Amino acid sequence: MKDNYFKGNEDIQFHFEHKVDFELLYSLTSDEMKELLGISNAEDYKNNWLEILSTLGEISGDNFAPKARLVEKQEIILNAEGIVEKPSQIRENLNVLVENGFNAMSVGLAYGGLGSPSLFDMTAMELINRACPSTSLNACWWGSISHVIEEFGSDKLAQEFCTKIASEGWSGNMALTEADAGSDLAAMKTY
Repeated sequence: MKDNYFKGNEDIQFHFEHKVDFELLYSLTSDEMKELLGISNAEDYKNNWLEILSTLGEISGDNFAPKARLVEKQEIILNAEGIVEKPSQIRENLNVLVENGFNAMSVGLAYGGLGSPSLFDMTAMELINRACPSTSLNACWWGSISHVIEEFGSDKLAQEFCTKIASEGWSGNMALTEADAGSDLAAMKTY
């Protein structure tokens, strides 16, 4: 029996059935996006995104969750050239996401993505995170980095990087340091 982390999540289903205003989201969707998705009304819009999230829910439940322990056991390697290599299972999981286009989900249309609203991007991250937090931490950068570049970067920068995020699954990272804690967030103290 397949374990679909989208369809099998009662909380998410409740919100998508009773709280999400698909009429409003559809009205905010560009004509270009409507054409790309092949939709002509709010019900088509809703069904399209529910199908996309259901597919990801199935991938998360059937592919990622059973291999999550393996991911946690595999080490990150710093190779002889000084390049960090991700564990093989994370690379495989990310390849599955890229092959199914989830890296392009929230990248803007102008750069080869689907331009999904943040609601769908965050739901996707919840599905992946439930199945395999390490995979989620690697995949969560696609949309967030693309959004920052599209919002604050030049068109040249967006063409260079956002198109690579959407087409090849390029990613990024976050350099984090905090006073008295370095990059160890658990060591932070608040008062």
